[in-house]
Amino acid sequence: MAIPAYYSLLQRGSSGPDVALVQTWLNGVRDACTWYSELKADGKFGISTENAVKEFQLKNKMNVDGKVGALSLIHISEPTRRRGI
Repeated sequence: MAIPAYYSLLQRGSSGPDVALVQTWLNGVRDACTWYSELKADGKFGISTENAVKEFQLKNKMNVDGKVGALSLIHISEPTRRRGI
């Protein structure tokens, strides 16, 4: 999966394929220490997705706001890009 060539801020209330892609990536970085349940990759940025983003940001020492800006998008997609998916 590739990072979209364009970018817009994703936050609670956002919807569409970019949100589904972020949800899929967040599911891919879950581990035994993860607080959030597996996300349904439905393309709807709700409270579950926001909480998962916040945990990801906290664990990666980023600004914790629950929004997926350009920096969060790069970090969330990193493991997928390394695997060449």
